[in-house]
Amino acid sequence: MSTASTWAWVLVGVAVVAAGVHVWGITETPERSFFRYALAFDLLVGGVAAWHATRWPVHALFDADGVVLGRDRLPYREITAVRTGPESAKPFWLALLFPVSLVAGLFALAVPASTYDRRVVEIDTPRGPIRLRWKDFGRRDEFVDAVTAAAPHVETDYLHTPSRAARDYTPRMRAPGGFLVAGLAAWLFYTGVVTVALADRSVDGGAHPVDTTSVTLRALAGHLRDYPAVAGVPPRIEVERCDRVESTFLGPSPDFVVLRLEIRSDAVPEAVADEVERRFAADSGFAGSGYVRWDASPGSGVAFSLPRWSGLEIELSTGCVAAEGEGVLRADLEAVAAALGVGR
Repeated sequence: MSTASTWAWVLVGVAVVAAGVHVWGITETPERSFFRYALAFDLLVGGVAAWHATRWPVHALFDADGVVLGRDRLPYREITAVRTGPESAKPFWLALLFPVSLVAGLFALAVPASTYDRRVVEIDTPRGPIRLRWKDFGRRDEFVDAVTAAAPHVETDYLHTPSRAARDYTPRMRAPGGFLVAGLAAWLFYTGVVTVALADRSVDGGAHPVDTTSVTLRALAGHLRDYPAVAGVPPRIEVERCDRVESTFLGPSPDFVVLRLEIRSDAVPEAVADEVERRFAADSGFAGSGYVRWDASPGSGVAFSLPRWSGLEIELSTGCVAAEGEGVLRADLEAVAAALGVGR
């Protein structure tokens, strides 16, 4: 009969695998909705493919009383007419190719309609007509010969109305089917792009070793000595996930984070704030750099920022580091804050 059912089941399997990958993608990229859309398309594609697969039998089985087409049985005595004729699949290919490629669509448009002909068999029954299609004459003629041999009371006639409503046991190959396959191609492309992107574990700008970052922060804390206590200024440590190289689909990485220490208060007297910032700049090597932001040590990713606005404001940040090093670096940043007289 047709391999369409087999390919439909293959598509169901692909959709199931894609759904599993995209469920994982949802947990990996909670800030993005791409994988939620992908999962919805997976379920839609899988459901439509399974529905079609059950409607398209692979074989027609002839027994003593009737022909079995998938889950349906057609008794020979119910066959009242058999008609054969051509039906062009050109609308299917135009609907498929024009959304995908204008050049391919124009090429298909220029090809004669008869080039796309399918060999149609239509059988009348009391429950309505049924229709089957083949690309070649051989299998169509085998089916018609088997039907007429089992039901000699039926004569074969020419098919004049292939467009009337009928129960189809093979793909219809019409314009709606072409649009459906074009949508399937778009789903495959979208699924491929977001699935490949999910394999990207790299972060924008690269990652820094936790040990190197920790050594830099501890060395800094060791240089910050004899700072007066600054009351009423709680240090704030924020943790943000690093952007991935492919952040459009994936969003921030769950594997790498940046830690930021912010010491900020407008309530600190201007003289005290200036003195703390001046000493910090001198002790950290910031002084004389002429920059608002300064990298503490090459390769460590640690950077300082002194916006030099009113009040006390000092910011320290790490580069992208492995998320499992968050606890160690948080403790190091708290030690830096304590050495500055903050949070005591």
